[in-house]
Amino acid sequence: MKMSKIYLLNIIVLVICVKTFSQNSSQCNELMYQSSLLYDKKEYKKSLVFFNKAIGNKCKTTTVELYNGACIASLAKNKNLAIKYLRLSAEMGYSDTLHMSKDNDLNFIRNSEGYKNVIKYIEIQFQNLKKELAGITLNNIQRAVPYNVNGKWGWLDRTNLRPVCKPIFEYCDFKNAKGLCFFYNNNNYILTNNLTVEKYVDEGESNALLSRMETAPEINNDTISFKGFEVDYKGKITHSGRFLNVELIKESVGLKPLAIATNPSNNKGIINQDGTTYKFFDFNFSDINYFWGNDKNTYFIAKRLNKKEVIITDRNGVFVYNKPIESYDYVENYQRDPIGRNIFVGFLSLIKITVLGKENFFHTKSLTQVLPKSYEKIILINGPTSDYNRSGSPANNGISEYFFYITDGKTQFYVDEKGVEYKIK
Repeated sequence: MKMSKIYLLNIIVLVICVKTFSQNSSQCNELMYQSSLLYDKKEYKKSLVFFNKAIGNKCKTTTVELYNGACIASLAKNKNLAIKYLRLSAEMGYSDTLHMSKDNDLNFIRNSEGYKNVIKYIEIQFQNLKKELAGITLNNIQRAVPYNVNGKWGWLDRTNLRPVCKPIFEYCDFKNAKGLCFFYNNNNYILTNNLTVEKYVDEGESNALLSRMETAPEINNDTISFKGFEVDYKGKITHSGRFLNVELIKESVGLKPLAIATNPSNNKGIINQDGTTYKFFDFNFSDINYFWGNDKNTYFIAKRLNKKEVIITDRNGVFVYNKPIESYDYVENYQRDPIGRNIFVGFLSLIKITVLGKENFFHTKSLTQVLPKSYEKIILINGPTSDYNRSGSPANNGISEYFFYITDGKTQFYVDEKGVEYKIK
């Protein structure tokens, strides 16, 4: 994608994707916005002035934004700044040399020594990365599991819990059918099953590192009627405009449709199709979620206003778990990894429950503990899945049983579903 197209997207979605740029002040937003407007008008020198002001104000920038700054400077015929911003982008992790070679915006500096040095720098970094991965072989790649040291991630051989790669990554994942996925210098890579290193974008992780350059969502105002509730194209549900939000509860066929509603006071309750309150689920809850239980029953996990404890009841309001629950994290087809992305795991539904300061996973069908005992913090989990392309299974030599990454105090270790603990060497 040429720089001009990237900046066009920047204009379209600047407001929509403000979350990523929220770390910068409103002044930084304005400076970058004005720079992009002037770029589109081909007023490159003026565009560069605004970009330089953003850098001078110490506005936080992404690798793509610095790359864009290099393009602006190149078009403005400022060789030194173009090379400076290109180098900074590379040092932050930009590594798409193929795109650079085709981007006409960089033609002014293409034959300069500075441009060639940036290419060499990227190539050296990539070679160093491959050297760091040299400990992973065809014999142990299928046994690799992630571990963490001081905020950096690497891999262990799960048979002996010895490192096969030093912890140098922002994050790395369990083995899947395609190979080993990891983030390094803000780039998503995969070490494939034949041990080649490639750039990698997994559909389940496509929002991993958001930028302001994303495509704006398509606008569609169509609504449909669904069992008494009005549902728009995004799945947002309303009920006669009486509630701030209504979430349809998806249950087994034959049950009376219900929805979790949020009233104008931002309190939650459960409503029938006609908008009346369902049984005892009045609007005295700060949080309500649900999951499927046995015998076509639905379990509701909820927290009452001004109460610390979480309760679990069935569809009829009967308490099904009587221990004091402090918090929960519902895991269906994904979990959130330690640096904030959703990682698809494809499990049968599990729920992580904190009781008396300790965590454990529970089977949602039976509400029985997955692990024989609870732990201070369960960081990651992997296990068998029906999705061949993502997680482990006997067919793809991945993880074929539940495997948990645990931290207890300062100690980190793995636990299998039988409760056997594997200490990291």
